Amino acid sequence: MGRGQKLGEGGEAVPFSDMTVEDLLGIVRSLPGEESAVAAISGGLLYLDSRALAALLKELSKIGLVNRCGGPARRDNSVS
Repeated sequence: MGRGQKLGEGGEAVPFSDMTVEDLLGIVRSLPGEESAVAAISGGLLYLDSRALAALLKELSKIGLVNRCGGPARRDNSVS
């Protein structure tokens, strides 16, 4: 999907610019395990301010999906 494209079909299509944090969470939740969350919602991230992005990451963490938004999860807090 490109910038400004709509998600969904018919009457339920919502442009990324109108999506809420809850809309983006719904997209991530509905993805198959092997599909990139970043690729699926990157268009919507462009429209979030810092508070909304923080809320999105916090909610993804709460439901155990924050690892879908980046590389492999780090298992420790050590610095390499």
